[in-house]
Amino acid sequence: MGSFKGHALPGSFFLVAGIWWTGKYSLWHASRRNKNIGSTRLASRASQRRLEIIESSVVLFFSLVGILAEQFAAGGPRLQLYNFSEKHWQYLMNWQHATMYLFFGLAAAVSLVIHATEAAPLALDRLMLALAFFNEGFIFFYHLHGRSMLDVHVHQLLLFAVFGGALVASLEVFHRGNIILELLRCTLTVLQGSWFWQIGFVLYPPNGPEWDMKDPSNMMFITMCYSWHLAFAMLLVGSLYCTVSCGVRSRLKRTPPMEMGLLKPRERDPEGRRFLMADKLPLQIYCTIVRTAQHTLHPLATGLSKDLTSNRNVFTHDPFVDVYEPSAMDKLKSVLSGEEARRDDRTILETVNEASTLGWGTRVKGFVACFVVGGVCTLLGVCFLFLPRIGLTLFIIFYTFGNLCALGSTMFLMGPLKQLKRMCDKTRALATAIMITCLVLTLCAAFWWKNFGLALLFCILQVLSFTWYSLSYIPFVRDAILRMLSMCCK
Repeated sequence: MGSFKGHALPGSFFLVAGIWWTGKYSLWHASRRNKNIGSTRLASRASQRRLEIIESSVVLFFSLVGILAEQFAAGGPRLQLYNFSEKHWQYLMNWQHATMYLFFGLAAAVSLVIHATEAAPLALDRLMLALAFFNEGFIFFYHLHGRSMLDVHVHQLLLFAVFGGALVASLEVFHRGNIILELLRCTLTVLQGSWFWQIGFVLYPPNGPEWDMKDPSNMMFITMCYSWHLAFAMLLVGSLYCTVSCGVRSRLKRTPPMEMGLLKPRERDPEGRRFLMADKLPLQIYCTIVRTAQHTLHPLATGLSKDLTSNRNVFTHDPFVDVYEPSAMDKLKSVLSGEEARRDDRTILETVNEASTLGWGTRVKGFVACFVVGGVCTLLGVCFLFLPRIGLTLFIIFYTFGNLCALGSTMFLMGPLKQLKRMCDKTRALATAIMITCLVLTLCAAFWWKNFGLALLFCILQVLSFTWYSLSYIPFVRDAILRMLSMCCK
């Protein structure tokens, strides 16, 4: 870890792990909480075990990658711990980092054995994870001797997240499945990942001057920056949890009663080892037989056509497909009334928009989540602007991403089709074109052309065009501004 890449690697591991855990636990909790509506197949015990086995295998693989990188990368010890000729220890920092990866690899191996063979108590995986976090913090605590003041400070701040994760994982041994503890561990894991990146930027800045390691103001700023990282982790985990919960609830509300009844025996299966296709085939044969009988007997039962039409959901719905299939009588009525022709005249965008309609409550929650994330990214970009050298780059990235989130938030309220139509309206088409062009050119100037002067210019144009685009939705404001500008020009 004695380089920028050495801190970026574990930081990326912890960020991905925190985001993955958040999505997984949110999905399982939302599925358990909505069992009165129906349950998804991902919440079954067999699916959970498969996910745990895959996750443990991936963690074990990356732990081995980390160990090999610390041992055999450029300047590594190559499995040499003691120099017998000079009689002293060598490469102790690399060995400490490899030991951290070793404990996470052991935790993954134990979890793999538990979920693949059921040969050990289920709570042992949380206990091993707690020990891995504790070992990481223990090594970091005695990893700081003889270092500068700012170097010690940034690593001490990391210990709060590490030991906090160890404590929460220990509590999960006795309170497994508690969503509060699980999301708290996810938050602390995301905080670890983002703070590893921050340590890399502070100690080994890739494109800027080195920090003054003895300046007390730098310590004050880093402490405040740690609070920003914590706020970012909380907002990220909260947004993911709300998004997954709303998606599961919306999905389950659209699940027809027949599908719910057919899926409940799978959830009651104590072993959960039956595969999906083995259960689907008899049910599909049954539904095919019922559908064929209905189409055959329907012309004879003309007196019951009204009842069959009102209850067609029961007979014509495939329990493994989320859309209803119309009966033969419905198709004939739609052709005679001209409804079929009108459906054929619809554009692809209209068809997609109708098929992906969400409930109003889900739209409002999606709008609030995207808008909050966009506002936080914009605020973080403004705060990062004061960092030396890299501040401008971070401001451009976060501000642009915040604008994209703000645009995406309004799509939840209006729908993607209406949003595109209003964006291309003649009164705001120019502002939309300039805004999107500036968004793309800002990122190109920052990452590909490496011209920060152009990036700043495009970012300013982005601010102006986004402001003008936003004002165009407020009645009479745009006209009032145009009149005021014309009066000033005269």
